[in-house]
Amino acid sequence: KIAQGTYGTVFRIESRSYPNTFTIGKILPLQAPKGFGSRTKAFTSIESAAREVEMLGVMEGVEGFVEFRGAEVLQGVLPEPLAEVSKAFDELQDDDYDIPTSWQKACTYPTQLWLFLEMSDAGTDLETALTKGLPGDNCFLRDASDGKTYISASTVNDVFRQVATALAIAEKEMEFEHRDLHLGNICLLPIPALAPATQGAATAVNAREDSAGGEEEQDQPLHTITQTVRVTIIDYTLSRARITHPSADSKVLFNDLTLDPEIFDGEGDLQYDVYRSMRTLIWGHQDEKLGDWAVFEPGTNVLWLGHLLVMLLRRAPRELQREGEKGLLEGLEGLRRRLDGDGDGRGGKFGSAGDVVRWCEMDGR
Repeated sequence: KIAQGTYGTVFRIESRSYPNTFTIGKILPLQAPKGFGSRTKAFTSIESAAREVEMLGVMEGVEGFVEFRGAEVLQGVLPEPLAEVSKAFDELQDDDYDIPTSWQKACTYPTQLWLFLEMSDAGTDLETALTKGLPGDNCFLRDASDGKTYISASTVNDVFRQVATALAIAEKEMEFEHRDLHLGNICLLPIPALAPATQGAATAVNAREDSAGGEEEQDQPLHTITQTVRVTIIDYTLSRARITHPSADSKVLFNDLTLDPEIFDGEGDLQYDVYRSMRTLIWGHQDEKLGDWAVFEPGTNVLWLGHLLVMLLRRAPRELQREGEKGLLEGLEGLRRRLDGDGDGRGGKFGSAGDVVRWCEMDGR
């Protein structure tokens, strides 16, 4: 077991036939038509489950999104091997870790329905990686003299650019919005060091800043993005996309968040502010249909990119950066300010992830 969420539990599963080859299994208890669990909000409705499976299939071929390998509907008590690893995982968690009561009941209910989703192993979620590093990799987190860890400006740029590019492609191909891109829904896999000739060249994010003396500093480009990690976006529970079938009209897949108002009441983490900012953007499109979450508003992707960059930069203090990366850090800070705009929660100076990527590729001018 590697994660416990409100709606489901995630396991990493090793192949019996191919040792050291892993797949990911996500198990979600489903709402029954009647009886136990039929009114439990923490259980996934049949309609939501069908939408998530369809969304996984649609996004599977898009670069930067998780590979979908299949889905099954199961029934019964949670098998003993899964129950055992769940208990072991739960016992290792912090004191504030809370196992949903509904999940505990579902595990022992003989007619409980489950949705089992199988996906490729995309690695470690970013939230964990920023505190514990990546398994088998000594490059992602650096050690400071005081014993604390931090990440380099190059790593911030690498992760941010991969996420932004994946979103930009998905926006263009299927009007995609993730709508829940917190750090737990971004996964990282370390990749072996590549020869310089095989590394993808790109221009870094830049910003023009005035120095204390009033003179303008030079733009600080990063001539290559050295990809030390492969970034994958996961979990489309709240996502929106337009899909087109050759033999039918296009349709929009989305989660109507007006039916889940509690998501806008959270406190204590910046991601809750993003949910409220998304609502402001969506509502800005309608006069009579407040809360029409079917609308395409790529500015929600910009909001999540702003959140991502803030969280990454918090782990990349300037005083710990090597000299060759301080200029890049200034450029990333400049981009953060542009993403924040006037602090109005509307995605700053960008209307889409595509806009962000284009700005980065134009030296920030």
